[in-house]
This record gives sequence, C-alpha cells and structure tokens, in this order.
Amino acid sequence: MIQKSPTSKLVIHVLNLERSPVRWKFVEQQLDRHGLTPIKVVAVDGKLLTDEEINNHYDNLENRHKYFWPLKRSEIGCFLSHRKSMLKFINDGKAECLLLVEDDIQVEQKFSDHIDQWVNLLRGKEPVCLKLFTKRSISGKVVAKIAGVNVIRPNRVPLGCVAQLLNRAAAQRFLDKSERFSVPIDVLYQQWWKHKVDILCTESSLFVEVSHLLGGTNIGGSDDLSAIQKIKRELGRSWFRLKLSTTSRVLRLFKKNKASKPCT
Repeated sequence: MIQKSPTSKLVIHVLNLERSPVRWKFVEQQLDRHGLTPIKVVAVDGKLLTDEEINNHYDNLENRHKYFWPLKRSEIGCFLSHRKSMLKFINDGKAECLLLVEDDIQVEQKFSDHIDQWVNLLRGKEPVCLKLFTKRSISGKVVAKIAGVNVIRPNRVPLGCVAQLLNRAAAQRFLDKSERFSVPIDVLYQQWWKHKVDILCTESSLFVEVSHLLGGTNIGGSDDLSAIQKIKRELGRSWFRLKLSTTSRVLRLFKKNKASKPCT
C-alpha cells in the first residue's frame, strides 16, 4: 500500500447499496492502495422506496414538462443518495471538500499524488464542483493545469457522476436547488445556469468506471420497454440533449462576451 497522509481538508464518500457488499470491498481496497480512507454512505435503494418517499422529492409533473422520460426508481434512489452524501458532508466535520464517488471506480495516480492541488482549486466562498470523470472529449476554457491535466470550464458539462469534488458552498447550493427534482442527478450538474455552481471538468478522467467488472450498473437497463417505447425515448433523449447543449453553449458565449466588454 502507498503510505500517504491525505489532506484533512478532504472527506471521501462512497455511495454503496446495502445489498452490494462486494462493491464496497472492491472500492475500499482500490482507494486504500492510494492511501485514501473512504466513508461508506449507504445509498438509497430505489427498489425499497415507498410511493410517499418518492413523491416527497420527485416532481412527476415537472418531469413531464421539462424532461423526455419518467425517472426510474433507481434514478430517483441515485439522486437521493447524492443528496444524502452532500447533507452528511455539510453536517459532519469541518472538511472543506467532498470527494463523492460511486462504488465501481478505480483511482488514477494523478489524483492521489496531487490531492492538495485538486482541493486547493476549489478553495474560496464561491460554489465550485470539479468533475473527475468523462467518457468524451470536452471543449471549453482551460482555467488551470494540475499534474499535466487541463481543468476546463466546459461549454457542455458531460454526463455521469462517477467521481466529483465539491466544496461546501457547492454542496449546499445543490441541496437548496434539489429539494424537489425532475431530472437525473447528472442532468442537474449539467444545468449550471440554474443552480449557478461553477462546474469544472478534468480534460482526462482521474477515475475509471469499472462496473463491467462488478456485474454491471445498478441503474438498470431498458429491457422492459417495447420497441416503440425505446424509439420514442431515444428521440426524446436526442432532442433534450440538443436543447441542453445549445442552451449551455449559448449562455457560455454570452457570459464570455459580457465579461470581455470594457467598463464605461
């Protein structure tokens, strides 16, 4: 095991379902090899949620108007799990940053060797979140470079919530803006103009998603949908992503042009 002393400014939460002890053992060992000690946050199991619990947070009416498909119970449980971690972070201890990860990851050396630098990037009173995983290339303004990795303010925030760093202001802002929700948690991250958290991304992933080694994702697939439903969902998904991407890029350009105007 690599002997390190992780910064006291950071707390590490791993979301793990009670029925998935193998995943917890796996991710705990992965992080331990890098000298990182995680705290297990028991994830909310969508299969066990009552209708009342769902209705307390999930806005079905807004979902129909502003999203392309009803959220699955697993997606609602995932969203509530992220909220649970953020709330615990806000209420427990005095760490400045939260590393919030899922239980099917492997960590890259470029993260564990430079933890203080990654954490220092989020210092300050403004809400900032740094996403540490992406499947696709990211375009946007480069705002920093750590360990040879560019940190970008993306024109469009990538999907996925495999691993992210949040400061306390960002966690509190997300909690305030998601008491009731109608979209998946990673779509909330994408809508930076609504929650006004400064979302940054590493140009290359510092965490690797390895769910294929652990029996696949816990979110579930679409085997229960008919062929027509699958087509309808994919068309809705494509249209929604186009609107979101266009909105994000236009607003980034607007903010850039506004910031570049001279004062008079």
